[in-house]
Parts: sequence; C-alpha cells; structure tokens
Amino acid sequence: MKSLWVDLLHTRRALLGAPVFTVVAVVTMALGIGATTVVFTVVEGVILRPLPYPESERLVRVLRSEEEGKVTSVAWPDFVDWREQARVFEDMAVYTEAEGTFAWDDSAELRSC
Repeated sequence: MKSLWVDLLHTRRALLGAPVFTVVAVVTMALGIGATTVVFTVVEGVILRPLPYPESERLVRVLRSEEEGKVTSVAWPDFVDWREQARVFEDMAVYTEAEGTFAWDDSAELRSC
C-alpha cells in the first residue's frame, strides 16, 4: 500500500509540473469516455435491446428484388396476394417510407411519412 501512495505522489508531482500535458491528457480521456458512452448507448439501443413486441425474434422483413438485385417497393395487390397465399407466416403487415402532399381546405403541405 505504501508503494501505491508513493506512486500517486510521483504522479501528482509529474502532472503538476506539466500543466499543458495534464490538460491534454484529461481532455483526451474525457472525449474517449464520452465517445465510448455514445457508441455503447447506440449499440445497446439498436442491437442489444429486444424490439418492443412479444416474440420479436420471430419478426421477419420480406422484400421484393428485381433481377438486377435492386430492392423495390411492393405493389398493394402483390402484398394482398402474398398475405392470402403465404402459409409460413402467422400474419403480415405493410409499411411505407414515402413523402406525400396532404391537402385540406385551401392549403397543402408536403410531409414525410
């Protein structure tokens, strides 16, 4: 324990003797700890935490791709056919990421959906 105390005193003396180095070291450590916290928070929220649905491990995303390998949106009649004919899925739902113009009365507004 005495050795640790002596090491701490030497460290204190060295850091007080070089204030610019001390400030740079402390700021670098603070930025590193902050960046690590942000990355962990994102990874934990997006990857590690399960989705807020019962049995979320059973969710799948079905996409339509063309011959060139390009993923395209699914037409509503195609989705209805898939939902009616699919036997491997318990249920199916559809969503879209699109922009549209909403009009009411005498005005219109462009919104992302």
